[in-house]
Amino acid sequence: QVAPEWVKQQLQSEPLWRLYWALFVCRMPADALQALEERLLWDKATNRLAMDLQTLESSRHLLAEPTLRPSQITRLLEKADLGAIALFQLTSLEESLLSERVYHYQNEWRHIRPEIGGAELRAKGIPQGPIYAQILEQLRDLRLDGLAKSREDEENVIEQIVKKL
Repeated sequence: QVAPEWVKQQLQSEPLWRLYWALFVCRMPADALQALEERLLWDKATNRLAMDLQTLESSRHLLAEPTLRPSQITRLLEKADLGAIALFQLTSLEESLLSERVYHYQNEWRHIRPEIGGAELRAKGIPQGPIYAQILEQLRDLRLDGLAKSREDEENVIEQIVKKL
C-alpha cells in the first residue's frame, strides 16, 4: 500500500537519521530504550519521537481491538508526537483497521472539540478548577463517539453534571 499524503508531508520535516533510529528502537522494552537514549545523549526531539513510537507500538494490540471507540483511540494517540503517529501509520499500512483508525485520528478525530467551553461552564455556576477539564473531556468523548451531536446535547450533559454537584 501507498502511504497517505499526510504521512509523507509529516515525515519530510524530520531528519532521515532520526526516523531510522526511531524505527530501529521502537520495539525495544521501555527501560532498554531509555538506557540507550541516555547513553547516546539524543536530543529532545529524537527522544520524543523514539519514546512516542515505542509507546504506540506497545499499544498496537489495544488499537487493534475491534470494539474500541473513537474517543478511546483518540486518547491513545493524542499524547504522541505527530512524527511518531506518521511512522506508526507507515508501519501499519498492512493492518487495515489500524491504518484506518490512525487516518481518522489524523484527519478528523483530533480536531473535534465540544461547542461549549469554560465560559459556559462558569455561567452555569460550576466552580472553576480541574472539573472543567474533566467535563470538557467528557463532552469531547461524547462528540467523538457520536453520543452528543449538538450543542443542545452538550447542554443536557452539563445539566446532569450540575444536578450531581
